[in-house]
Amino acid sequence: MARLPAHRGCLDRGEGALSVTRFLLSIAFFAVLAITVGFLLSGRDSFDWVLALGLFAVALAGEGLRLWLRRGRARSRQSSAT
Repeated sequence: MARLPAHRGCLDRGEGALSVTRFLLSIAFFAVLAITVGFLLSGRDSFDWVLALGLFAVALAGEGLRLWLRRGRARSRQSSAT
């Protein structure tokens, strides 16, 4: 049976919609978590945006790294199969 070529130019590069959905759900979860932690640790007068955005940046970098590593493994599996 012939292999179908990967979708070129797609958002998820052929990994499936589940991967992108998981990425978006985890980013939304970490955004809410970062805002909650920033709210709980801030004073009465002001919101601690530096802490909240810093936590969100760490979460975003981690999820981006996870997605990048999964794409790299999927790409190397695809190139070794052909």
